[in-house]
Amino acid sequence: MKNKAPLALIEQVIMLLVLSVAAALCLQAFLWADRQADLNSRRDLALQQMQSTAEVLKAEQGDLDTAAQTLGGSVEDGLWNRTCGDLLIKVIPLDSGNALLGKASITAEYDGEPLGELTVCYQEVSP
Repeated sequence: MKNKAPLALIEQVIMLLVLSVAAALCLQAFLWADRQADLNSRRDLALQQMQSTAEVLKAEQGDLDTAAQTLGGSVEDGLWNRTCGDLLIKVIPLDSGNALLGKASITAEYDGEPLGELTVCYQEVSP
């Protein structure tokens, strides 16, 4: 009778190889899902902060200095920058082309990477 030990050993090595490949693929999938979850949570935070900024800007009728005092940040060279942790919110006034209608672009960046942009229009106070 032949000894079947070498055959059983090869079978076990092949099963171990298959299981290790499956484990590596599962680990890659879990890491990808974790990165996506982090990116999505940053985008959600960015959207919330951009919406808050737009609402305050509309309530202040486009006055960047007053809006910056309300939410924080600083106005330099006509641009309003505010930070929320690692998130940078920038408000850039734009020309709407209409009298008494203001327009601004609100962008969010995380470590220099743009996460979103929102355009807001608001009624300005007549001079």
